Amino acid sequence: MFAIASRKQTSAMRQQMNVYGPPWARTLLACSQAYEAEGQRHMALDLAAWGGGVAKNLLPFSVLDTQLRPLIRVCMEQHGRLSIATDDTHEGEAILYQITTLWNS
Repeated sequence: MFAIASRKQTSAMRQQMNVYGPPWARTLLACSQAYEAEGQRHMALDLAAWGGGVAKNLLPFSVLDTQLRPLIRVCMEQHGRLSIATDDTHEGEAILYQITTLWNS
């Protein structure tokens, strides 16, 4: 349901990201981790990239809702780590570097 709502860019997904984004990010992360555990790195990366995008969309909400920060961090770490594991070192390192700059300003 999240995938369909996201692809159709429904108003709920656009205007209530703070409500629907966290469970969507957790779902993508869990699926990515499951595919990774099965050795299917490219599918895991696809899901992690999508989860990383959702995590970035949650960043503005993490200013007030600091409980989102660990979820954002782990989603971005999964994306960065899998990018490196699938030979996109430049992208992976850039994502992992972004994590180090979050919430430091």
